[in-house]
Amino acid sequence: MTKAFLKLAFSAVALCPLFAISPDADAETSQAERTFWQSVQNSGDPDELKAYLRAYPTGKFAGAARTRLKELQNTPDENSLAMVVEEMPPLKAEDVGFLGLSIQSVQQDELSKYGLAEPRGAKVSVDPKYGPATRAGFKAGDLILQIDEHLINNHAHMVSITRSKRPGDPLKITRRRIGTDEVVEFKIGALGRDTFEAASSGNAAAMELLARLLYAGDVFQKDITRSLKWYERACENGLPKACSSLGLHYQSWLPVDKRDVVTAGKWFRKGAELDDVRCMQQLGNVLAFAPGHPRDFEGAIKWYRRAIEKSNDVASIANLALVFEGKNGAPKDHKEFFRLTKLAAEAGRPEAIINLGIAYVNGVGVKRDVAMAVRQLTIAGNKGHPVAWRYLGEWYKRGNPVSKDRSKAIQYFRKAAALGDAPAKKELKKLGASPEDPAEIQRLLAALGYDPGPIDGKIGQKARSAIRAFENDQGLQVSGNPTFELQGKLSSAHKKLLTQKARAVAKPDEGALALEKLD
Repeated sequence: MTKAFLKLAFSAVALCPLFAISPDADAETSQAERTFWQSVQNSGDPDELKAYLRAYPTGKFAGAARTRLKELQNTPDENSLAMVVEEMPPLKAEDVGFLGLSIQSVQQDELSKYGLAEPRGAKVSVDPKYGPATRAGFKAGDLILQIDEHLINNHAHMVSITRSKRPGDPLKITRRRIGTDEVVEFKIGALGRDTFEAASSGNAAAMELLARLLYAGDVFQKDITRSLKWYERACENGLPKACSSLGLHYQSWLPVDKRDVVTAGKWFRKGAELDDVRCMQQLGNVLAFAPGHPRDFEGAIKWYRRAIEKSNDVASIANLALVFEGKNGAPKDHKEFFRLTKLAAEAGRPEAIINLGIAYVNGVGVKRDVAMAVRQLTIAGNKGHPVAWRYLGEWYKRGNPVSKDRSKAIQYFRKAAALGDAPAKKELKKLGASPEDPAEIQRLLAALGYDPGPIDGKIGQKARSAIRAFENDQGLQVSGNPTFELQGKLSSAHKKLLTQKARAVAKPDEGALALEKLD
């Protein structure tokens, strides 16, 4: 039997469900299975038997197919065999509705393209990989204008509508493609079953999503062993983000005493060889810095440079710089260390900004410049990096490399403590200072519309009245006291206010249906 005929036979039965056919299944389906089996039962080609098992993993002749397959394979492909005979993992609860679409809101510069007067609808951002949307012919660029009686405002509105649907619910979607509107009718799929069936049929994107669902335990019952197998299959089928997830599992997600950086490096390498920048960077990190992995600085430099050449990856620039610092046997090149660190710092990477400040203090690859060092750490601190503030606090506390200044040391330790830095809190205690910053409390009160009086670090009656008003508005116990906990509440409220203002003026963010982003 030729492979061409086999593909035709398989396509005729591929729509059969991947679960056991009940005794009272219709005669036509049973005959389809029998016909398929008769065409492959005496075959000497393992792929033909595997094709039958993909269509009927628990079918009437599945046991005979497995026996025949073992006879043909002295060394079975355990990964491939397990994939075609594995039963669907148990659901955690009821299955979840599924479209299989990644969507985003329409932007202002796309209005003319879609013939819109104002932004509305949800745009399909990538071609769907499988599921109901694939079967309904959706493509990247399609604009969804209406679902049933609901006119779609943006991607978030569509998410809220589809989340209320259940597997099997009918949908009527109005989509626009090249100026032409059409109504598409189909039924909501089931996330668990659709993903499992697509993964079992060799769809790499479905394999990766199935692995994520099993790892998280959101849809299926949590099963790490099964999850890793599906991640491995997805990686071996050319999906680098699955390789990255495997590497991170062995390097970071396991308890410390069970981590395996050698295995992590193996999967990062697989992804790097698939030309994935993130895996290149992660492999460089493992080869250069991971405890428990043989050092390979030449390999690390190679992969970091590949990532930089491919996408100017800032993390790779910053980490390659650290290699050239010359520690633990790495090649020392302080000029290259400074050059790369400066590049990463200019790109806004906080750790690189701190390292640049340290380089200025120690004169590594550049002339020593304490004022520039303080400036760089201040920039990093303002970007939310507590270590930068703590370093400044330590400098002013000990009087090296700056003049000793207790008040400045306290000021910087407080900034670090406000960002959750525990060592800074200990330093404040040693200095006999409280962690709250009165001037910062006054500044935050003023930013939130509560008048604390002059911002001078002195909490008077006006500032206490402002604190009481804030506490009352937030439903907190009213005390009027400028505590560290109050400063945290003020900071959170201020961040929330800034976020609301940013959303009011920014373009809509991209987004995808929950658990449905398959790209």
